[in-house]
Amino acid sequence: GGVLLVDVPQRWHPYTPAKRLLIALDRWFAGWECSFSARELEHLLDGLGLERICSYGAWPEPGLVYRVLRRAAGRLGLRLPMYPPPFPVLGQLANAFKRGQRYRRLGQYTAMVVGVVARRPATVTPSESKARTA
Repeated sequence: GGVLLVDVPQRWHPYTPAKRLLIALDRWFAGWECSFSARELEHLLDGLGLERICSYGAWPEPGLVYRVLRRAAGRLGLRLPMYPPPFPVLGQLANAFKRGQRYRRLGQYTAMVVGVVARRPATVTPSESKARTA
């Protein structure tokens, strides 16, 4: 039994080239990091014989642009809140998009992180097999 969750950086997100540059310059905070598309991740787990439950995309909160601005402001001696209130209309639209696209391929290609939840396939014993066909 058990469930496996694989959650990784998404290969096609705009942050990936910047991350790779920082890795090459040895300036990336996390050391080495691999990125995958949801499809690549699904194929890896399929190759292991696992049964996929779902694939998803996730976005950072607050967003990447705000995080960069907050860090730049900090270097200038300005303090911005860690978790700012969302912009009234824009924040609502972004959240609606994320909710609607989290489990769809479009959302997975716009998300910063992708993940797949999988498990071992259920094994059927001979007695269960007879009961199912009877």
